[in-house]
Amino acid sequence: MFPNETDFPPFFAGTCCSQFAVSSEAIRTHPKAYYINLLNWVTDPANDDEESGRVFEYTWPYIFAGRGQFCPSMQECYCKTYNFCIQENKDLNELERWNALRTRREEVQWQLNFAKDALDTRVVSSRDRGVSEEDIEKVKGAFQPEIDRLAMRLEGLAQQTWEIREGIIHYWSLPVPPTGW
Repeated sequence: MFPNETDFPPFFAGTCCSQFAVSSEAIRTHPKAYYINLLNWVTDPANDDEESGRVFEYTWPYIFAGRGQFCPSMQECYCKTYNFCIQENKDLNELERWNALRTRREEVQWQLNFAKDALDTRVVSSRDRGVSEEDIEKVKGAFQPEIDRLAMRLEGLAQQTWEIREGIIHYWSLPVPPTGW
């Protein structure tokens, strides 16, 4: 991504979902060729679409401000990004609780996907090696309790997240946000 740069910050971090504002002055600090190089990198078929997008999510502060990170507080971020400005500690605590649940829900979703992918890989590998369908069913049976546990946990976290989200929307008289909020 940055072939001519050698002095990088110790880490990169940015606000979720690449939501930011940037001035035309900041954009113009780099020549057009710089952005063409970045475009070529992100569209390179060798790069995973989702992961290369995530790389940009974390490197925008570096690209436009020369900083490794820009992570405002959640309170500042929600105020500046969504005009959802919280002053009371109890309200901030509820928003932090909701955000922590969302993060945990995403972690459990990742674990569930990992377990399902591991099972699928094991089944394909077993079939390729000529393992009997009876033995493959035993493998599925060994994975299934963990898949079921994660699916139940995910369902519970999704319900909790939804309830808190609805409470926040109602309490603050907010318009219903787009899916994923």
